[in-house]
Amino acid sequence: MFKKVMLATDFSPPAEQLFNCLEELKMLGTEEVLLLNVVRPTGMAMQMQEKIFKKLEKRKEILEEKGFNVTIEAPIGFAATEIKEISTREDVSLILIGSKGEGFLLRMLLGSTAADLLRVTDKPILLEKYQEMDGVEECKAFCERKFVKVLFPTDFSDPSLRAFNRIKELKGVTKHIVLAHAADKGVGDNTISKLREEARKKLKEMKLELTDSGFQTDVRIRAGIPSEQIIDIANDDEVTLIVLASRGEGIIKDLLLGSTAENIARHSKRPILLFPERK
Repeated sequence: MFKKVMLATDFSPPAEQLFNCLEELKMLGTEEVLLLNVVRPTGMAMQMQEKIFKKLEKRKEILEEKGFNVTIEAPIGFAATEIKEISTREDVSLILIGSKGEGFLLRMLLGSTAADLLRVTDKPILLEKYQEMDGVEECKAFCERKFVKVLFPTDFSDPSLRAFNRIKELKGVTKHIVLAHAADKGVGDNTISKLREEARKKLKEMKLELTDSGFQTDVRIRAGIPSEQIIDIANDDEVTLIVLASRGEGIIKDLLLGSTAENIARHSKRPILLFPERK
């Protein structure tokens, strides 16, 4: 599913823990890892780049001992731009990045690099999330294994249905999938009832499809602000990962407009796997 993974690191405490994700990704077919650190364009950029290469070389050796084919990149530039351009050039199948970078935010908000990248990339992104420990500079990944129990919210749009087909590829790693739909309470009660019934029928079909493929599957339907409802479902069901499409209608909208998908990615304490689509 994810043969070639780009791991974007700034060597901050959260970013260091991204390396722990690679063993589980190997179960999903990861063979190649591209290690990337983007050097800021300052007067000391060349000297920093040399130091970064040495750090990346050490990481490369460790990962190669674990059976990965590893390449390294340390371009000088702006992080989101370089990540996007190199991931496209190298045709990676997944970008692995932490939700906190330099500056280590006190709350579960996106770091600027992750937020910018979500808005511009067309590559799938696995956004790791962290729990803060005793101090601001201490953290641990929210869950050690991310693919055990997956929440998949859908609006039944074409991008969402394409993402649904992708989660079928998680077979063998994922045991449990929670299908969810959230109807916005901004419409009338009669409309809400109709939408619920339509969603129930569609989710039942999707559930049967997943059950036939060997997944344990549950269905959740809520009414309210979609991003809040999805996050609540994720917490109530104690999922280990939320899988999202970034473009759709209703529950999943364009990330450029401050959408449901972006709100979930920004405020959820749980990791996010996002499949973007660009017009």
